[in-house]
Amino acid sequence: MGRLTGWLRRHPLIAVALVAGLSWGAAQAARQVMEVQRADTLRALVATPASLRMLSSNTCTNCEFAHAWLTEHRIPFEMCTIETDAACRAEFEHRRAIGTPTFVLGNGQVQLGFQVKNLIASLQAEPVRTP
Repeated sequence: MGRLTGWLRRHPLIAVALVAGLSWGAAQAARQVMEVQRADTLRALVATPASLRMLSSNTCTNCEFAHAWLTEHRIPFEMCTIETDAACRAEFEHRRAIGTPTFVLGNGQVQLGFQVKNLIASLQAEPVRTP
């Protein structure tokens, strides 16, 4: 250990780069753990695909990201596309949505955009209605 410490003292830029790399790696690992925890929480709150409905658009890159994230984390959800599904377009207009993705939650709340923490907060605040 003494030889390594001496070498790092003689090469301070390498020491700084090493510390920065280790810090970055630790931050990435912490983010990954937090993402998994959020996915687990959201999955527990979404009982059925009907509990989380995404109104999307063919040209919406955020919709593509949301679809990929929800699928990757095995979150049940329904999705419809406003350009190809007349009922979806009618719902989009009825809700006076201003963009996509628009999420319709099983508890009746509507959210614009894809923010996992906001979906969790809304579902925790008012549980999903069961018929």
